[in-house]
Amino acid sequence: METEQDYKDYIDGYNNGYLLRKFEPELAKTLISSVKENHPYIQGMKDGKARFETELDKDIKHGIEQHNKMTSQKELDKTADKGKDDI
Repeated sequence: METEQDYKDYIDGYNNGYLLRKFEPELAKTLISSVKENHPYIQGMKDGKARFETELDKDIKHGIEQHNKMTSQKELDKTADKGKDDI
């Protein structure tokens, strides 16, 4: 049965895990992988770290998509410019 304190511990752990992964990724990895205790704070840290990684993956994919769009548009512009020289 979860208590209000368990909930607060989970939220604190979640926020700390998220920020730790954001600013100190190696420390987050080492710390979280070395703790075997099953406590709401620890679970929160694991979930916060995982959430940051999910968001990071989405940002990376979005950046790649934007890069590909820009590259495709540049290629189209080059092709259109070549056609102008032939006229």
